[in-house]
Amino acid sequence: MRAIIINNITIFITLCLISGQFFTGQPGQISFLCYMVQIYYTYNNPVQMNLCLAGQGLCFSVIGCTGGSLMFKCTYKSNDQHKVKYFCRNRDCTTGISTETWRRWVNNGRFALYDDENSRFFTVFIRNLSRDDDGEYTCGNNQKWKHDVVVQLNSDSSSCGMSVIRSAYIGQTITFRCKYDHKFKTHTKVFYRVNVDPVHVLNSSQSSQSSEEKFILTDRQKDHFTVTIRDISAEDDGVYLCGVERDESDKRPSETSITHITFIKEIELNVSSPITSVLVQVYISKAVFIMCKFPQEFKGNMKFIHIKASQKFFLDVQNQWVHRDKVHMYDDTSEGLLKVFISDLTAADEGIYRCGVNIAHSFLFMEIKLKLNQGKELL
Repeated sequence: MRAIIINNITIFITLCLISGQFFTGQPGQISFLCYMVQIYYTYNNPVQMNLCLAGQGLCFSVIGCTGGSLMFKCTYKSNDQHKVKYFCRNRDCTTGISTETWRRWVNNGRFALYDDENSRFFTVFIRNLSRDDDGEYTCGNNQKWKHDVVVQLNSDSSSCGMSVIRSAYIGQTITFRCKYDHKFKTHTKVFYRVNVDPVHVLNSSQSSQSSEEKFILTDRQKDHFTVTIRDISAEDDGVYLCGVERDESDKRPSETSITHITFIKEIELNVSSPITSVLVQVYISKAVFIMCKFPQEFKGNMKFIHIKASQKFFLDVQNQWVHRDKVHMYDDTSEGLLKVFISDLTAADEGIYRCGVNIAHSFLFMEIKLKLNQGKELL
């Protein structure tokens, strides 16, 4: 990439490269490959223009958003398969990431690199983008070649860079939405999982979809696609990414485009262990006494009662009653019971209550469906 300073002038530059390739098919004949670049200027202000020979794959741009993530590929020739690859900031490469291994992710903070020597490209993954990530990078090896990569960040999109937390139980099926700008309606949508690798694809809108699959991606709306995870297990706990495959423009990429994936949403999925569920029917104005049996391995853990998904009361002491408004709680370690007493019931108290243990993922061990009946209690 060559920078030229232009002052007070509009100029057309035709750049011709002598190529040793036989484009015409005639032996020994040299042909010329020319590029024309138009450089605009602002009156009395110098302009710096980077001459990017995109036709030769010497540079390309990738577009992300603040709070989102990016993934793209840097290609190389077959004779560079077993050489050190790198991706770094600016031309001096004072900071960056490199790898001497193949088919294994190498991590450095928010940056990761994977070299697939059989396909002759390495993949770069950047997570949790910020405005400071905007700028020029270089990918290549230490001997022969390099590509200039321009990372552009878009902070204007309200649908990009979102991060949410979802909770689910083992055996449950959940669905969530991934919103995108309407201009990406015809683009390929993807769903990835973040792990120690650090990422791998789970599904794509270009893949055949079956209702029996674990991960189902549906793209039928104009501004969002949905992802369904069936029969959730403990192994599904983790972080997931929704993305759009694109090139440097907003149009749908062609078969010859240099594409990348802009991840627009991050979902942290917290999976809880199975719980038992009971139905309790009581009368309005009366009181209810609930006993939640918890596993003995959680005898020393702090317990809580989750009231109708809006309030969570913790017990910071054991073997004594704790009062929270009209809710009374007792963590009985000798019997392995969390005792809950709720007085002066009203119609607003009807709903779902959950007893739990305060550990990393809020292990829920019992669910109570409280139903309030009208009328007088039978004698």
